[in-house]
Amino acid sequence: RGTIIHKIMELLPFGQIQTKKQLFEWIDALKGTYPESEKISAKWLYRAIEAFLFSEIGEKLSQMDRQGNLRKELPFTVGLPVSLMNADTQAEDTVVVQGIIDICGEAEESLWLIDYKTDRIKEGEESLLLDRYGNQMLYYKAALEQILGKRVSESYLYSFSLKKFIPVNLQERSITAAFKILSILVVIYIMNRSDNPSVKLGWIVVILLFPLFGGLLYLTIGGKQPISYLRRKLEPMIEESARHLKADPEIEQELKEKDGSTASQIYYLEHQSGFPAYKDSK
Repeated sequence: RGTIIHKIMELLPFGQIQTKKQLFEWIDALKGTYPESEKISAKWLYRAIEAFLFSEIGEKLSQMDRQGNLRKELPFTVGLPVSLMNADTQAEDTVVVQGIIDICGEAEESLWLIDYKTDRIKEGEESLLLDRYGNQMLYYKAALEQILGKRVSESYLYSFSLKKFIPVNLQERSITAAFKILSILVVIYIMNRSDNPSVKLGWIVVILLFPLFGGLLYLTIGGKQPISYLRRKLEPMIEESARHLKADPEIEQELKEKDGSTASQIYYLEHQSGFPAYKDSK
Protein backbone atom coordinates (compact mmCIF):
# COMPACT_ATOMS: atom_id res chain seq x y z
CA ARG A 1 0.00 0.00 0.00
CA GLY A 2 2.71 2.45 0.95
CA THR A 3 4.72 1.77 -2.22
CA ILE A 4 1.64 2.29 -4.41
CA ILE A 5 0.73 5.56 -2.70
CA HIS A 6 4.28 6.86 -3.06
CA LYS A 7 4.24 6.03 -6.77
CA ILE A 8 0.86 7.78 -7.23
CA MET A 9 2.18 10.90 -5.53
CA GLU A 10 5.27 10.78 -7.75
CA LEU A 11 3.01 10.71 -10.84
CA LEU A 12 0.68 13.42 -9.52
CA PRO A 13 1.18 16.67 -11.53
CA PHE A 14 0.92 19.10 -8.60
CA GLY A 15 1.13 22.26 -10.65
CA GLN A 16 -1.39 21.20 -13.32
CA ILE A 17 -4.26 20.27 -11.01
CA GLN A 18 -5.92 23.47 -9.86
CA THR A 19 -9.52 22.33 -9.32
CA LYS A 20 -11.14 19.38 -7.59
CA LYS A 21 -12.73 18.35 -10.86
CA GLN A 22 -9.30 18.09 -12.45
CA LEU A 23 -8.15 15.94 -9.54
CA PHE A 24 -11.16 13.63 -9.93
CA GLU A 25 -10.50 13.24 -13.66
CA TRP A 26 -6.79 12.56 -13.08
CA ILE A 27 -7.52 9.81 -10.52
CA ASP A 28 -10.10 8.28 -12.86
CA ALA A 29 -7.52 8.16 -15.69
CA LEU A 30 -4.78 6.86 -13.40
CA LYS A 31 -5.79 3.22 -13.73
CA GLY A 32 -4.82 3.40 -17.40
CA THR A 33 -1.30 4.70 -16.77
CA TYR A 34 -0.69 2.92 -13.45
CA PRO A 35 -2.88 -0.22 -13.09
CA GLU A 36 -1.55 -0.93 -9.57
CA SER A 37 -3.50 2.15 -8.39
CA GLU A 38 -6.73 0.13 -8.60
CA LYS A 39 -5.63 -1.62 -5.40
CA ILE A 40 -6.35 1.63 -3.58
CA SER A 41 -9.92 2.85 -3.15
CA ALA A 42 -10.45 5.75 -5.60
CA LYS A 43 -12.76 7.47 -3.10
CA TRP A 44 -10.21 7.20 -0.29
CA LEU A 45 -7.39 8.31 -2.60
CA TYR A 46 -9.35 11.32 -3.84
CA ARG A 47 -10.02 12.53 -0.30
CA ALA A 48 -6.40 12.03 0.79
CA ILE A 49 -4.94 13.89 -2.20
CA GLU A 50 -7.65 16.57 -2.02
CA ALA A 51 -6.66 17.31 1.59
CA PHE A 52 -3.04 17.45 0.47
CA LEU A 53 -3.30 19.57 -2.69
CA PHE A 54 -5.91 22.09 -1.58
CA SER A 55 -4.38 22.86 1.80
CA GLU A 56 -2.30 25.99 2.30
CA ILE A 57 0.90 23.95 2.24
CA GLY A 58 -0.23 21.95 -0.80
CA GLU A 59 -0.99 25.11 -2.75
CA LYS A 60 2.51 26.44 -2.04
CA LEU A 61 4.00 23.15 -3.21
CA SER A 62 1.89 23.33 -6.40
CA GLN A 63 3.19 26.84 -7.00
CA MET A 64 6.77 25.60 -6.59
CA ASP A 65 5.99 22.83 -9.09
CA ARG A 66 4.73 25.34 -11.67
CA GLN A 67 7.93 27.33 -11.18
CA GLY A 68 10.08 24.23 -11.68
CA ASN A 69 11.26 24.27 -8.06
CA LEU A 70 9.77 21.00 -6.83
CA ARG A 71 11.70 17.73 -6.74
CA LYS A 72 10.00 14.38 -6.16
CA GLU A 73 11.53 11.09 -5.04
CA LEU A 74 14.96 12.70 -4.74
CA PRO A 75 17.63 10.01 -4.15
CA PHE A 76 20.69 10.88 -2.10
CA THR A 77 23.94 9.37 -0.86
CA VAL A 78 25.78 11.39 1.75
CA GLY A 79 28.19 10.93 4.64
CA LEU A 80 26.67 11.85 7.99
CA PRO A 81 27.94 11.60 11.60
CA VAL A 82 26.87 8.40 13.35
CA SER A 83 25.65 10.54 16.27
CA LEU A 84 23.07 12.13 13.98
CA MET A 85 21.63 8.72 13.13
CA ASN A 86 21.62 7.61 16.77
CA ALA A 87 21.92 10.22 19.48
CA ASP A 88 22.68 7.49 22.06
CA THR A 89 25.97 6.49 20.44
CA GLN A 90 29.38 7.86 21.39
CA ALA A 91 31.03 7.06 18.05
CA GLU A 92 32.47 9.96 16.07
CA ASP A 93 32.68 8.08 12.77
CA THR A 94 30.91 9.04 9.56
CA VAL A 95 28.42 6.66 7.99
CA VAL A 96 27.28 6.64 4.37
CA VAL A 97 23.51 7.11 4.20
CA GLN A 98 21.31 6.41 1.20
CA GLY A 99 17.67 7.35 0.94
CA ILE A 100 14.89 8.90 -1.10
CA ILE A 101 13.23 12.17 -0.12
CA ASP A 102 9.55 12.27 -1.13
CA ILE A 103 9.33 16.01 -1.80
CA CYS A 104 11.86 18.82 -1.74
CA GLY A 105 10.55 22.27 -2.52
CA GLU A 106 13.05 25.02 -3.24
CA ALA A 107 12.13 28.54 -2.17
CA GLU A 108 14.28 31.60 -2.84
CA GLU A 109 16.57 31.16 0.16
CA SER A 110 15.47 27.93 1.82
CA LEU A 111 14.12 24.41 1.30
CA TRP A 112 10.89 22.63 2.14
CA LEU A 113 11.00 18.97 3.17
CA ILE A 114 7.90 16.74 2.96
CA ASP A 115 7.69 13.03 3.75
CA TYR A 116 4.62 10.84 3.16
CA LYS A 117 3.48 8.45 5.89
CA THR A 118 0.87 5.73 5.42
CA ASP A 119 0.90 4.40 9.02
CA ARG A 120 -2.59 3.68 10.32
CA ILE A 121 -3.07 6.10 13.22
CA LYS A 122 -6.02 7.94 14.76
CA GLU A 123 -6.61 11.63 15.35
CA GLY A 124 -4.62 12.75 18.37
CA GLU A 125 -1.82 10.22 17.74
CA GLU A 126 0.35 12.58 15.70
CA SER A 127 3.11 12.28 18.28
CA LEU A 128 3.51 8.61 17.33
CA LEU A 129 4.64 9.62 13.85
CA LEU A 130 6.97 12.26 15.24
CA ASP A 131 8.55 9.72 17.58
CA ARG A 132 8.95 7.15 14.80
CA TYR A 133 10.24 9.43 12.09
CA GLY A 134 11.65 12.53 13.79
CA ASN A 135 15.25 11.35 13.59
CA GLN A 136 14.77 10.24 9.98
CA MET A 137 13.64 13.77 9.12
CA LEU A 138 16.69 15.10 10.92
CA TYR A 139 19.13 13.28 8.64
CA TYR A 140 16.98 14.01 5.59
CA LYS A 141 17.43 17.67 6.51
CA ALA A 142 21.21 17.22 6.89
CA ALA A 143 21.37 15.45 3.52
CA LEU A 144 19.35 18.14 1.71
CA GLU A 145 21.39 20.98 3.17
CA GLN A 146 24.61 19.19 2.21
CA ILE A 147 23.45 18.49 -1.35
CA LEU A 148 21.71 21.76 -2.23
CA GLY A 149 23.61 24.19 -0.02
CA LYS A 150 20.49 25.78 1.47
CA ARG A 151 18.92 25.47 4.89
CA VAL A 152 15.66 23.57 5.43
CA SER A 153 13.15 26.06 6.82
CA GLU A 154 9.93 23.99 6.63
CA SER A 155 9.51 20.29 7.26
CA TYR A 156 6.32 18.22 7.43
CA LEU A 157 5.07 14.68 7.58
CA TYR A 158 1.90 14.12 5.57
CA SER A 159 -0.30 11.46 7.16
CA PHE A 160 -2.57 9.72 4.66
CA SER A 161 -4.56 8.23 7.55
CA LEU A 162 -5.29 11.63 9.10
CA LYS A 163 -5.23 13.47 5.75
CA LYS A 164 -3.20 16.29 7.25
CA PHE A 165 0.29 17.81 7.42
CA ILE A 166 2.17 17.41 10.70
CA PRO A 167 4.94 19.98 11.26
CA VAL A 168 8.31 18.64 12.42
CA ASN A 169 10.41 20.94 14.58
CA LEU A 170 13.87 19.95 13.36
CA GLN A 171 15.63 22.69 15.30
CA GLU A 172 14.22 21.34 18.54
CA ARG A 173 15.24 17.81 17.59
CA SER A 174 18.76 18.99 16.71
CA ILE A 175 19.11 20.59 20.15
CA THR A 176 17.77 17.44 21.83
CA ALA A 177 20.29 15.28 19.96
CA ALA A 178 23.11 17.65 20.91
CA PHE A 179 22.21 17.46 24.61
CA LYS A 180 22.11 13.65 24.46
CA ILE A 181 25.53 13.52 22.83
CA LEU A 182 26.85 15.92 25.47
CA SER A 183 25.51 13.65 28.23
CA ILE A 184 27.22 10.60 26.69
CA LEU A 185 30.55 12.44 26.53
CA VAL A 186 30.14 13.59 30.15
CA VAL A 187 29.48 10.00 31.28
CA ILE A 188 32.71 8.88 29.56
CA TYR A 189 34.56 11.74 31.25
CA ILE A 190 33.17 10.81 34.68
CA MET A 191 34.10 7.14 34.24
CA ASN A 192 37.72 8.13 33.56
CA ARG A 193 38.00 10.38 36.61
CA SER A 194 39.64 9.17 39.80
CA ASP A 195 36.78 10.32 42.03
CA ASN A 196 35.05 8.29 44.69
CA PRO A 197 33.22 5.42 42.88
CA SER A 198 29.96 6.08 44.72
CA VAL A 199 30.03 9.72 43.62
CA LYS A 200 30.75 8.73 40.02
CA LEU A 201 27.97 6.13 40.02
CA GLY A 202 25.52 8.65 41.45
CA TRP A 203 26.21 11.16 38.68
CA ILE A 204 26.07 8.50 35.96
CA VAL A 205 22.65 7.33 37.19
CA VAL A 206 21.35 10.91 37.21
CA ILE A 207 22.63 11.56 33.67
CA LEU A 208 21.18 8.32 32.30
CA LEU A 209 17.81 9.03 33.92
CA PHE A 210 17.76 12.58 32.53
CA PRO A 211 19.86 12.43 29.34
CA LEU A 212 18.64 15.78 28.03
CA PHE A 213 19.87 17.85 30.97
CA GLY A 214 21.98 15.47 33.06
CA GLY A 215 25.23 16.27 31.25
CA LEU A 216 24.62 20.00 31.45
CA LEU A 217 23.78 19.70 35.14
CA TYR A 218 27.09 17.96 35.81
CA LEU A 219 29.03 20.60 33.90
CA THR A 220 27.26 23.27 35.93
CA ILE A 221 27.73 21.88 39.45
CA GLY A 222 29.35 18.45 39.20
CA GLY A 223 32.93 19.63 39.01
CA LYS A 224 32.45 22.13 41.79
CA GLN A 225 32.16 21.61 45.51
CA PRO A 226 28.77 22.96 46.62
CA ILE A 227 29.63 21.94 50.19
CA SER A 228 33.11 23.45 50.22
CA TYR A 229 32.27 25.61 53.24
CA LEU A 230 31.25 22.54 55.23
CA ARG A 231 34.36 20.70 54.09
CA ARG A 232 36.60 23.49 55.34
CA LYS A 233 34.91 23.20 58.73
CA LEU A 234 35.42 19.44 58.81
CA GLU A 235 39.02 19.41 57.59
CA PRO A 236 40.59 19.77 61.07
CA MET A 237 38.53 16.84 62.37
CA ILE A 238 39.37 14.78 59.25
CA GLU A 239 43.07 15.42 59.77
CA GLU A 240 42.80 14.49 63.44
CA SER A 241 40.96 11.29 62.62
CA ALA A 242 43.49 10.37 59.92
CA ARG A 243 46.20 10.00 62.58
CA HIS A 244 44.21 7.16 64.15
CA LEU A 245 43.31 5.49 60.82
CA LYS A 246 46.70 4.20 59.80
CA ALA A 247 47.01 0.72 58.38
CA ASP A 248 48.69 -1.92 60.56
CA PRO A 249 51.55 -3.55 58.54
CA GLU A 250 51.21 -6.79 60.56
CA ILE A 251 47.52 -7.14 59.61
CA GLU A 252 48.29 -6.41 55.97
CA GLN A 253 51.02 -9.09 55.93
CA GLU A 254 48.75 -11.60 57.65
CA LEU A 255 46.04 -11.00 55.04
CA LYS A 256 48.51 -11.47 52.18
CA GLU A 257 49.67 -14.80 53.63
CA LYS A 258 46.11 -16.11 54.18
CA ASP A 259 44.35 -14.86 51.02
CA GLY A 260 46.01 -12.65 48.40
CA SER A 261 42.68 -11.91 46.69
CA THR A 262 41.08 -10.64 49.90
CA ALA A 263 44.18 -8.61 50.67
CA SER A 264 43.91 -6.87 47.29
CA GLN A 265 40.26 -5.99 47.94
CA ILE A 266 41.07 -4.67 51.39
CA TYR A 267 43.88 -2.56 49.90
CA TYR A 268 41.48 -1.10 47.31
CA LEU A 269 38.81 -0.28 49.92
CA GLU A 270 41.38 1.25 52.23
CA HIS A 271 42.68 3.65 49.58
CA GLN A 272 39.26 4.55 48.27
CA SER A 273 37.48 5.10 51.59
CA GLY A 274 40.43 5.98 53.85
CA PHE A 275 39.62 3.26 56.39
CA PRO A 276 42.17 0.46 57.02
CA ALA A 277 41.48 -3.13 57.99
CA TYR A 278 41.26 -4.06 61.68
CA LYS A 279 41.60 -7.29 63.57
CA ASP A 280 39.60 -8.66 66.52
CA SER A 281 37.21 -5.70 66.47
CA LYS A 282 33.73 -5.91 68.01
